[in-house]
Amino acid sequence: MFSLKSKAKSTPKRMVAIELSSSDLVYAILERPDAPEGEPRLSWRRLPWRKEADSLATPAGRKELTAALVCLVAGEKLAGAPCQFALGGDFCVTRVVTGTNEQVQNELRSLEQRSSHYLSLGTGEKSFAQTTRAIDAKRAQGWMTVTNEKTLEAITLSAKEAGLKTSNIEHSLITLCRAVGRTERDSESPVIIIQLNNRGVDMGVSYQGRLLLDYRPGGVAAKDHLAATVAQHLDRIQRYCSRHFQFTSARITRVILCGAAAELEKIQQQFAAQGNLTAETLDPREVCPEWACEGVTASDAWLLPLMGSLASSREGTPAVDSPDLMEPLRRRHREPLGPLLLKHGWPIAAAILLTLGIYGASFYQQRCAAGLETAASEAKSHQELIAGKQMELAWTDAKIKYLTRIDSHISRPMWHEFLAQVGGCLPKGVWLDTMQVDRDGRVSLHGPSFTEDGIYQFVKQLGGIQVVHSPALEQTRPIQLGNGPATLFDVKCSLNGRNGQAKGT
Repeated sequence: MFSLKSKAKSTPKRMVAIELSSSDLVYAILERPDAPEGEPRLSWRRLPWRKEADSLATPAGRKELTAALVCLVAGEKLAGAPCQFALGGDFCVTRVVTGTNEQVQNELRSLEQRSSHYLSLGTGEKSFAQTTRAIDAKRAQGWMTVTNEKTLEAITLSAKEAGLKTSNIEHSLITLCRAVGRTERDSESPVIIIQLNNRGVDMGVSYQGRLLLDYRPGGVAAKDHLAATVAQHLDRIQRYCSRHFQFTSARITRVILCGAAAELEKIQQQFAAQGNLTAETLDPREVCPEWACEGVTASDAWLLPLMGSLASSREGTPAVDSPDLMEPLRRRHREPLGPLLLKHGWPIAAAILLTLGIYGASFYQQRCAAGLETAASEAKSHQELIAGKQMELAWTDAKIKYLTRIDSHISRPMWHEFLAQVGGCLPKGVWLDTMQVDRDGRVSLHGPSFTEDGIYQFVKQLGGIQVVHSPALEQTRPIQLGNGPATLFDVKCSLNGRNGQAKGT
């Protein structure tokens, strides 16, 4: 008799990958039974999602995408299934950098600051995700994918309302490179990958399953002369890869095409006529030969991005070359750690507190012993300091006595007599601002006067006193005071007698 538990275990696990373009979506469902001998089964289908909305970033676009996903979930019974999205060039751009570890980090920061400049992704704030892988100890390779926040919000909310669990969101060129890498078509030299869609053409360079370049030259959307456009830009692409990715300097000679079979045949004929590059398509069944692919034929090349996306999820470890656009959302909505720590972390916290208590007691004892040693060392240093200060005090006392003897022999000018006689020479309306006496006995008198006659009278009266001689008016200049105009004057004279031998100011 089978229990409900055993029945649940026998149910195959289902995983969905959806490639989203501007007007339709292609989905692939991978069913994997729990039994080791079970064979994974893959089925797929294409659905239109946009009918009247201008774009996905509008409320109408989100509503139409939600309706398409609800129809998909109901028809395939996918409620609660994990889902991976691969976005075409309408919705995202990927930039690849390589160099030293520091150069890669600096360039990724620069790309992050310039993410708002990607006007082809629509107006509004941009969301970005990045990842790096080490080439060796000094060099690294980095990827950054940029999309519009409104687009990202519309996809995640529509998937949630439809009952899907969005596990990751990647650029379809990256998942296409991953599918090409699993077939080893780019193991020896890089190849150009071209994905045809409703918008036109998405183009890149793949090497060993990794995207080296998301390239969008002008005019590439014209499918009727695609081979000529690629040939025109081939030398530029080759030089870029040789300069920035020295580990892959081999010549590019092949093109891998992805898209509808009717369009791919025309594109192959263009490349055959051009003659420079060999264009080929891949059978999606070569990506994962161990899967049973229902209804998949060699001409279903548009399934390659979905095969690459599902193949990475089967490996169990996240791809280092794929920026996940879900990561910014996870960082913003990450569950707080506080409640989980309170619930499950108290035994560890108790052990940590006990350890800290023992360590604290030991530290306290060590600190007390260190304090005693410090006190003894400080007492010794204080004793040495006191002896030094005593020597300085004896030296200072001897210096004071020496300076006192010198001071007793210095004759001082009679400054009170000098100030009294000079002050008595000032007429009404004349006063002094500054007076300076240098070591040679030269006196400089500065001040204002309301009248010029007062200045001349002051100079004349200075000539009649005994403490100075040779008074002279050096210069005058008008000034404006708070109570009216005045004249600023400079008068020079010299001290008489012994006063001239003294310094003063």
